[in-house]
Amino acid sequence: MADIHFGTDGWRAIIGEEFTDDNLVRVIDASARVFKEDAVAAGRPLDNPGTLIIGHDCRQDAHAYAQLAAEVAATHGFDVKLSEDYCPTPTLCWSVSKDPEAVGGIMLTSSHNPAEYLGVKLRLADGGAAGKDLTDRVEAVLAETPQPTDARGVYTEVDLMTPYLDALKARVDAKAIAEANLRVVVDPLYGAGRGYLAGLLRDLG
Repeated sequence: MADIHFGTDGWRAIIGEEFTDDNLVRVIDASARVFKEDAVAAGRPLDNPGTLIIGHDCRQDAHAYAQLAAEVAATHGFDVKLSEDYCPTPTLCWSVSKDPEAVGGIMLTSSHNPAEYLGVKLRLADGGAAGKDLTDRVEAVLAETPQPTDARGVYTEVDLMTPYLDALKARVDAKAIAEANLRVVVDPLYGAGRGYLAGLLRDLG
């Protein structure tokens, strides 16, 4: 099995090489164990440690990988909510921070890396990035569990984008934007904002 390490804000690897089903299962299983340990330490029940929210970008097979991640995380007793479609990382972060039952989030993305990469970012209950202390603990669990688990659980797919976009629209002066009669060109560069930003701007007139 691959020797997996987290770098700056996540683990990243080439799809089909080191980013495989087995390696993803190991990373999610280890991450869920650490999230659960902290949730229980904070007073949550062992059999109901809270909610984990999982999102993904629009890279190759990202939704299928995210479904696998959700199944693995759910085996640890979490109420797992999976984004029904691709979403930007800030959407996942905001969704976690707004859910009082959420103890963390998992985002499948490799950020600025080339298209052939995918990765895993971990988010804390406030939506912020997991620090090195937490990812070091995940790596320690990975070292102790070199084989992927076969356990799979049940998750729920949810719409993360609609409430996020509604919140964005509520933060700006929609009337002023509409009256400005702006013409805007959007190039999302194949990123996870594709479709969403153009639609948001149209909604704002």
